[in-house]
Amino acid sequence: MGERPGGEPAITGEQLLSVLDADDVAAAAAEAGVSVKEFTDTLAEQLPHVVDKATPQGELPDDEEFRQHLENA
Repeated sequence: MGERPGGEPAITGEQLLSVLDADDVAAAAAEAGVSVKEFTDTLAEQLPHVVDKATPQGELPDDEEFRQHLENA
């Protein structure tokens, strides 16, 4: 596995599916109109970008700063 933005190790859709509730993932995929595999693969691809955006200095900011990062993402 390689690394993604911010140095976070890459994760696969299969790995995400192993730790997330399968029913919740299936419901989210259905709502998005895609297969579970496509949903988890896309989530795995985007997750490192979200983490990088939420932790711009490599550390989790305090609650207020974290909210601001999420709102501006």
